[in-house]
Amino acid sequence: QNMTDGQALINDVEKLIDDTLKLLDGTEEAVRQAFTDAMARGGVTESESRQALTRLQDNWRALRRALGVLRARLDTLRASLANAIKLHPDETIPKPKEAFDATWESFRSLLATIPPATEALKSELRMIGLTLRALPGAVRDVDYAARNNTANFRFQQQLGETVRELNQILNSMRDNTVSSLIAAASGLQILSERIVKLLDEISVQDTAGELNGGLVTARQALDRLSGSTEQIPELMGTLESAYAGLTQGQLDAAVGFALASQQLTLAQAQLSEAFSQYDSAREQALSAANIDKLVDASTLSQLIYAQSFAMPAGYIDDKDDNSWLLRVGDEYGSETDLADALLSDIDGVGTIRIADIADITVIDNAGLSYASLDGGDGIMLCIYKGSTAGTNEVSRACDKAISELCEEDEQLNIVKLVDQGKYITIIVKSILESMALGALLAIIILALFLKDVRPTFIVGVSIPLSVLFALVLMYFTKLSLNMMTLSGLALGIGMLVDNSIVVMENIVRLKSRGMAAARAAVQGTKQVSGSIIASTLTTISVFLPMVFTSGTVRELLVPLALSVSYCLIASLLVAITVIPASASTILSHVQPKPNHLMERVQKRYAVALHWCLAHKAVPLLVSVGLLAVCVIRLLTMGIIVLPEMTSDTLNIEINTREEDERAVSYAKVDQVMNDLLTIDGIDSIGIMDYGSVMSSVGAMAGGGSDSFGSYICFVTLPEGTGKKTVDRLVKEITELTADIDCDINVSTGSMMDFASFGSSGLSINIYGSDMERLQTIARQVADAVEQTDGFTDVSDGSEQSAATLHLVIDKDKAMRYGLTVAQIYAQIAGRLTTDVNSTSISVDGMEMDITVRNHTDPLTRENLLDMEFTAVSLDDLSSMGGGSMGSMSSGAMGSMGSGMMGSMMDALSGAQNMTVPESNDTQTDSDGEESKTHKLREFATLEETRSAGSIQREDLTRYLTVSATTEAGYNTTVLVRSLQGKIDRISGTLPKGYSISIAGESEQVNDMIVQMGELTALGLLFIYLVMVAQFQSLLSPFIILFTVPLAFTGGMIGLIIAGQQLSMLALMGFLILMGTVVNNGIVFVDYTNQLRLGGLEKWDALIAAGQTRMRPILMTTLTTILAMAQLIFGDDMGSQLGGGMAIVIAGGLLYATLMTLFIIPVIYDLLYRKQPHVVDVGEDINDVPDDAAEYLASLAEAKESVPEGSAAEVR
Repeated sequence: QNMTDGQALINDVEKLIDDTLKLLDGTEEAVRQAFTDAMARGGVTESESRQALTRLQDNWRALRRALGVLRARLDTLRASLANAIKLHPDETIPKPKEAFDATWESFRSLLATIPPATEALKSELRMIGLTLRALPGAVRDVDYAARNNTANFRFQQQLGETVRELNQILNSMRDNTVSSLIAAASGLQILSERIVKLLDEISVQDTAGELNGGLVTARQALDRLSGSTEQIPELMGTLESAYAGLTQGQLDAAVGFALASQQLTLAQAQLSEAFSQYDSAREQALSAANIDKLVDASTLSQLIYAQSFAMPAGYIDDKDDNSWLLRVGDEYGSETDLADALLSDIDGVGTIRIADIADITVIDNAGLSYASLDGGDGIMLCIYKGSTAGTNEVSRACDKAISELCEEDEQLNIVKLVDQGKYITIIVKSILESMALGALLAIIILALFLKDVRPTFIVGVSIPLSVLFALVLMYFTKLSLNMMTLSGLALGIGMLVDNSIVVMENIVRLKSRGMAAARAAVQGTKQVSGSIIASTLTTISVFLPMVFTSGTVRELLVPLALSVSYCLIASLLVAITVIPASASTILSHVQPKPNHLMERVQKRYAVALHWCLAHKAVPLLVSVGLLAVCVIRLLTMGIIVLPEMTSDTLNIEINTREEDERAVSYAKVDQVMNDLLTIDGIDSIGIMDYGSVMSSVGAMAGGGSDSFGSYICFVTLPEGTGKKTVDRLVKEITELTADIDCDINVSTGSMMDFASFGSSGLSINIYGSDMERLQTIARQVADAVEQTDGFTDVSDGSEQSAATLHLVIDKDKAMRYGLTVAQIYAQIAGRLTTDVNSTSISVDGMEMDITVRNHTDPLTRENLLDMEFTAVSLDDLSSMGGGSMGSMSSGAMGSMGSGMMGSMMDALSGAQNMTVPESNDTQTDSDGEESKTHKLREFATLEETRSAGSIQREDLTRYLTVSATTEAGYNTTVLVRSLQGKIDRISGTLPKGYSISIAGESEQVNDMIVQMGELTALGLLFIYLVMVAQFQSLLSPFIILFTVPLAFTGGMIGLIIAGQQLSMLALMGFLILMGTVVNNGIVFVDYTNQLRLGGLEKWDALIAAGQTRMRPILMTTLTTILAMAQLIFGDDMGSQLGGGMAIVIAGGLLYATLMTLFIIPVIYDLLYRKQPHVVDVGEDINDVPDDAAEYLASLAEAKESVPEGSAAEVR
């Protein structure tokens, strides 16, 4: 009751404070208004008024702060009293003395706050004294002192006494006690009465009456404040009385609480004992019910899955024919639901729930995976495109989504470590630039040769028309635009104008001889239509065999082959339709201009060709010699699958030691990260463990892997980083991380889809049956690889093995106990299978997987041999059948068959009287007899061995792999050639059934060469057949095929000059070159035959054909070469990818074209002894101008310009 009274007293004091604050508000406003009125009447100046008001306002604020401090102290006291009143039955009640001491300390703490409040009050009283001293200064009447000297003196005296008493009150408050505060309050009450009288006197005698209103208001405020102050001693006295009552009441309550606490403690002890007896009885009942046997981990997992089930069962109708979807069941929604799930209800035990037999724990597996971005924590996301989506489209969509996310949250930092779409975009952009530049250069070449804008424009229009037609064909054949198809289009740009150039050049040539434009267009097209159709078909024939290939060759070459073929078909259609139609109109009033430079070149060519025909051995020996040099260089040249490309991404593989714990492994990776952060020239670094990589692909569930030790690091470099900078960074990273105790392999790569095609390394497979023998051979092979310069990081596959425990079972002893190895295995495997996945539940919006983990008596290496098995008598084995080995699969028992079991029983019939070792542990079998239990150590031993972490098989044959990495600057195929002899020597010593096979990149190269060789043979056959159909002759196509070795020589010379290795795309260039270079031979031989049919002799026909067809041959060759100039001389990724192919085609065309103008005539002269057959190509020879007659006439006119020993004179 005393504590309640104390709270009521606190409420009264707080109400007094509120009243005082309201009084202050009214007083302040009244004084301000009085000074405002006085200033308006001119009694005081504005500055004086403001000074007085400022002092008063400061005093009011100080008093408010003092009251605020008092209010805070009262709140503290109220809280203390409330805590004393409130009782918690579950808390321990302190002893009486301790309760008193605690209460006293609390109150002392409250009293300790009084001195600061007193000091604040004294400070404000000092300010009031200063205000009183300055009060007379507010009156401005000069005559006041002269007329009222006596009154003025008395006022000054009273004012001084008031100030002195105020100082005395301040001195009495030095000890800062409650009593001094009460005495000060009494003194302040008396002093306030004196101040009121003083104010009355001033109001009577003051002639400046402007202050009267304000002073009256101030006096009234002091009267009310005095009344409030009079209540302070009474309130403080009441408070002290309440505190005394509070102390006594607390002592009485503490004694009662102590007695109640003792009784409560005794009751709690009794209740605890009752619970303990209940738990013991329950445990005994659970043990007797043998719950562990009834509900194992697998059964519990199935029960959880079956109970946490919700599924629509179908639709059901009500009486009103309304159809309702019937949903059956509910999924568990929380851990509580899962814990309270009922499992069974057993008599004598009660209900058995999951919480009774299992502990439910939410496991945070975030620490089981490693992910770091630029030295801080990060989350790695791997985004994979759908099967029907384009890589660059998905990449652009991801970039847009990332930008939107970063705009929504400025603190979000998303770094792209690998972006395949970026590289595809770069390559596509490069190829498109090459196409545009190639088309421009092709048009320039036409303008230079034809010296007229209009025929150049006609041929230039054929380029976009042909590309458009090719795109239409690609669309209808489901061929998408990718790097290979665009490379085909870029390559086809130069070929697109070949047919158009041949047709247009022939039309212009006929037009220059006076033929009408329309007739020149028709006859010029008919004259060369056979040759351009054959040329197009021969080029397409090269790509036809690629359709029947498989593997890497098909994936890379078929899209390119189809796109090139579509371009050629489109160019042929445009050449025989659009070109003559346009020429007949546009060239109708055009007179071709003579090309004097070309005429001089043709004359000099005639002289040179004549010399070659007269000295055939010289050009043949030169060409054969260069061919031999190129073949020898090919045998020693390095061969790769794909060319190296400069990338702005570095890939670092990190493997820590097998014995490292997770924390140690993570620390080493952190050290690698810290070292990488010190290197200049790196944008971002991301490291993640391989377990997270596999989880992102979907191979694992849960977002983390329990394995660690292998990590992948992605290092992004600034865009445009050159190859030299990349090589420097690789070297610097290798040197900087050399001191870290882990395996680190740095490689460059763009992580593109085709990156797996060109793995730079060696793999050697050793096949055999015995694993120990395989490991011995692998060590020999690894030693041979280590002795070969150029290989590093040699592995013999031993690190793939792992430490294992081998349980060796004494089968005889086990059988005496009625146990087989299969039974022992099944029981041990069952005990070791501790985790069983059940289902998943959604808790607070988070999907959680439920895994039932059996931690009841777990097996360890230390207690494995103490595992107990129940012995079965030999007589009972015959009755076990398939069920006696219930741990084994029924399929396995069924495969043994009854005959095998019967034979085993017959063999064991004589062992029934064997003595079974005694054991103190016994169990009761189904017949009521005691059966003995035996520990595993009685018939088994445990050995530590090493075995392969995984067994690799190929065609049911085991094999080990010896691997190595090729150092920078070396070629794998070249190194394999030097290694092959050592491998052959080792293979010669192998026992029967063992073999060695080189795999990896070398195997890919060999397969590629074999397939490309087959394509070359088929391509040559198809080209020959097409030309046989055109010429209706076997000899003319055979002569034309001699351009193929010329093209090979030129392509090899191009690779040698450029310093590039032979790659798959370069081989593809040889194939394309084979189908392209014969075009010049076809045009040359076909026109030679036509001239010979027109009456020219063989040498004259060869020279005339060379002079006439030189211009179209050079034009088509130069346009094709210049169209690939960007790929040849560029340094971007697109040029690096297709540069080898472009170099082969350009070099082969350039060399073969020049040699075709000389070598083909020489071979033609050697082999073509007879007159060519007349070939009906659908044209009337009589309608064609007599090129042969014209040539003879021109030859006669220029006879003096022909050197002595010309063709006519020789014949």
